[in-house]
Amino acid sequence: MRDTTNPTYSGPDGTYLDVRPAPARAPEGAVLLNVSGHAFGLKHIVIVKLVDLLAGRSRGRELHVAISEDAVLILRVVVSMEGADFAVFNDGTPTHQVFVPAEHGLGVASQIAVAGMVS
Repeated sequence: MRDTTNPTYSGPDGTYLDVRPAPARAPEGAVLLNVSGHAFGLKHIVIVKLVDLLAGRSRGRELHVAISEDAVLILRVVVSMEGADFAVFNDGTPTHQVFVPAEHGLGVASQIAVAGMVS
């Protein structure tokens, strides 16, 4: 993943969320997501659900996704009126996190959608 001197969203506490198209060898529509230093790929179907959640088009308020084959690493996104909390859990313990305020939610959602269309 590229350097994060200009991530998609930077929090005042130094946390960040960065979104990039996946490399050409990745499945079509995949996206690379970096949650405060933990980078991983997400498949197209997860991207669709994540964009719907962030854009307010989802019935739910949470998304849990295994980001490792053995399901030890989990991405959890919780959306509230204040914004979206992205957290990576390793065996149940949060290790990387960023809170994206609601006023940045649509911008982040659109960056994720665009990255998924580019790959």
